[in-house]
Amino acid sequence: MKKLLLVILSRLVQGVGIGICGLTLLCAGWFLFFSYSDYRYFLSAFSLLGLVVGYHIFKFAVLKIYDESPGDW
Repeated sequence: MKKLLLVILSRLVQGVGIGICGLTLLCAGWFLFFSYSDYRYFLSAFSLLGLVVGYHIFKFAVLKIYDESPGDW
C-alpha cells in the first residue's frame, strides 16, 4: 500500500513539474511573438526560469519520492 501511494504521489508531483515547464514555454512564446510590450524580450527570458523550477520539481519527484529504476542498473 505504501508503494502504491508513493507511485501516485510521484506521478502527481511529476505532472506538476512538467505542467510548469509547459506553461513556461507557452508564456515565453507569447511574450516573444505576440506581446507588444517594450520589455517582451526581458519578460520572455525571465519566464524561462520556470523551466529550471519545473525541472527541479520533476527531478525531486523521480529521485526522492519514488524511483522506479531497479537497483542493479
